[in-house]
Amino acid sequence: MRSPTSVTSPCPTTDVAGGSLLDMTEHPAPPTTGVEDVDAAIAGVAGLEEKPIGEHTAVFEDAHAALRRTLDDPPADA
Repeated sequence: MRSPTSVTSPCPTTDVAGGSLLDMTEHPAPPTTGVEDVDAAIAGVAGLEEKPIGEHTAVFEDAHAALRRTLDDPPADA
């Protein structure tokens, strides 16, 4: 059996604009809303990449609870 001299990946490695999809080290800052609890929930979810996968569920649950509380009782300045 011969080994292949080149392998073609079925997945693209560049985006439509020609940028690399392989370099995913730069991330834009998460958006802000001006509502402290919402911004904290967004930041928590945005930071998931730094956490072990086993902690992701708790982060999503915390974010959901914070967002639910904010929807149920919005701040006066929102």
